[in-house]
Amino acid sequence: MIQPYINWGIIYLSMAIQVGYGLVRMNLGNAQQRREGEEHLYNSVYGAALLAVFYIIYSRSSIIMTTMGSSIGLQSIVGDPATTFNLIFTSISSTLEGLYLSIIALDAAIVTAPLSVYLSQSTQYFQWMAQLALSNAWLFYVLSKIGNYSPALAGLGFDLIVLRHTRTWGGLLIAIAITLPISTTLLASWASSISISMNFTNIAKNVEQILTGAYYYGTELQEFNIASELTLAISGASIYGISRAIDDAGHQLL
Repeated sequence: MIQPYINWGIIYLSMAIQVGYGLVRMNLGNAQQRREGEEHLYNSVYGAALLAVFYIIYSRSSIIMTTMGSSIGLQSIVGDPATTFNLIFTSISSTLEGLYLSIIALDAAIVTAPLSVYLSQSTQYFQWMAQLALSNAWLFYVLSKIGNYSPALAGLGFDLIVLRHTRTWGGLLIAIAITLPISTTLLASWASSISISMNFTNIAKNVEQILTGAYYYGTELQEFNIASELTLAISGASIYGISRAIDDAGHQLL
């Protein structure tokens, strides 16, 4: 795969350019330029130290996620969270499609129209939970894809940290690079057992089974939605805290 080389290549190239720029300003410029070069070099060292911290966390992310997963009762950790969220999204969307097509088909005939209304109203709870779960599954699919490029985000964050007026944004990118891979993987590992499947081939005969399944799956998706919102809240708080710590430390040290 070429992606890891792109990710780490951005980091190494960024460090070389920023350190080289500081050294050139220190050795070839006038007094003002030498002071600016020295400040730029110090900022580069600070950014490199942050990248070292990121690398330690990134290289030990499997151990970190396994430990955190064990503390919340997870038996295993998924390898690719995006795949898990995509499967959840697909199973929910296909089930909703089958339900809505069945309601429309039943409503088309006068004899079965009352059953259509009954099916629609009796599965409202499932429909609400499924629609919200679709949004959450899609959102965390996107966040998982972004998390796959966390080294590249950290490299770009390094470039912004070495400049005083963009240090806040650099700290934000590094905080995202640290947080997203862990939070999305833990949620995907917890939700990996979710699979929605309902049979709408013979509704009149299986209506009781359909309604029982709709309630069960609605409860399961409600738990997924709650876990998703909690993960978003915790991730947001973590990103904010880490980025503020990076920004404050930079202002105090440099």
